[in-house]
Amino acid sequence: MANEVASLTHPSDTQVLPELDQRSMGRSYGMYVALIILGTLAVKFSLASQIPYSQALTDDYDYMYKSLCFLQGDWRLTGYSFKKIYTGPAYPLIISPWTLFSNPRHKMLCIYTIHFLLSAGVVAIGASLVSRFSGRRSLLAPIVLATYAPTFLFNYYAMTENVFFFLLILTMWLSVDFHATCTKTWRIICLVGICAIFPMLRTPGFAVLPVIWILLFLNRSTLGWKRVGVLAFVVMLFTILPEQFFYHQLYGANRIAGYAQGLTKHFDKSSSESILRPFKFLVLSVSSQIGYALVSTGVWMVPALLAVTAIWRRLPNGKTRTAWRNLLAYAIVMGSVLLVFTEAHISSRAHMNPEKANFVIGRYADPTAIVLGFAGFCALMALPRPRWKLQCLLAVVVPLALFLALRAFNDRVYHPMHDIGLSALALKKLRYYPTYFFWIPIVLVALVGLI
Repeated sequence: MANEVASLTHPSDTQVLPELDQRSMGRSYGMYVALIILGTLAVKFSLASQIPYSQALTDDYDYMYKSLCFLQGDWRLTGYSFKKIYTGPAYPLIISPWTLFSNPRHKMLCIYTIHFLLSAGVVAIGASLVSRFSGRRSLLAPIVLATYAPTFLFNYYAMTENVFFFLLILTMWLSVDFHATCTKTWRIICLVGICAIFPMLRTPGFAVLPVIWILLFLNRSTLGWKRVGVLAFVVMLFTILPEQFFYHQLYGANRIAGYAQGLTKHFDKSSSESILRPFKFLVLSVSSQIGYALVSTGVWMVPALLAVTAIWRRLPNGKTRTAWRNLLAYAIVMGSVLLVFTEAHISSRAHMNPEKANFVIGRYADPTAIVLGFAGFCALMALPRPRWKLQCLLAVVVPLALFLALRAFNDRVYHPMHDIGLSALALKKLRYYPTYFFWIPIVLVALVGLI
């Protein structure tokens, strides 16, 4: 047993991680993934017939109303008769085909269909990444990706997350072979377009800018400083200028300043207690958000990502090592910056009160979970398979221990939209998490990585 553990913790250089698969998924496996996607679409359309209206009731109406305003050229929302929530035009325009229908059910079905297609893209790209990094054609992997709670359930909310999730995974795919992304014209156009759309969806989309800058710096030796400088400047322009035009010039609003104010307004230097209070809140709140990301991705993803982070440097120089470096950089930087935006938003709601540090807003924390989860899934599938004794240990004993350690989450009230990543824990009851269902996502993900 000790030898088996040693072989896992100290593998030889040839078995640290598999070589990056330069091929596509392959025709047969690609057809299998397509069948999983079609089956998922069939289930989603079946559920859509029972959900005639979006489940949000506030944000969805706001976005749909803005579709009408923007299509009529009313960019300043002068005809908007309710409280103006200044958001970018990207999502209202993307779902604008709903205006072609007169039947209310058909309007929502149109929006659902757009969401379904975006989530299908997430599954296809995710399956491609997993198969490339692991060199395996797992039958369970696309099923896990297709049924992942945030990308599945958010399809029934008319909200920006549906597009945001897709862009996150698409950017992850572009980051893996970043040299090709920066040298092929169509990839450069795609990357610049993503950088322009991200902030026009939600302000946290600005996270794409530091991610691209860091990837450019890491790949400077192969790209050359001239290309790195030009692309860094172009990416910055296309990320900042469109957002500045719509938010600052049209609306007179500064969203970044608002987020910064949300983080700093509670820091009062009048007493030592008031200084420590926000820091205590931030430490506890960050722990809570990371806990949410850990649990909502089935627990195994983040530890697997950390394991690969510890051993990727032992790979010989080449495309495999570079791809892992790019993937890890993307996951860590993007996840961290998105977490900062999440904390800025939560701090304004919780007023930096440490007693409210366990406050989680899934729609803000889910992007971080998805980035870490999908990158962690690639890591989980790529790590060397343990022998059967350790296989039993990992599949049975460890999930049981995690179940006992994390059962504190069962005391939380379940809010479907805000805690959507934890919906797998609420199969029995709608409002409270049943402890005896907690092990299901953990064991499922464990089996995918071990079988």
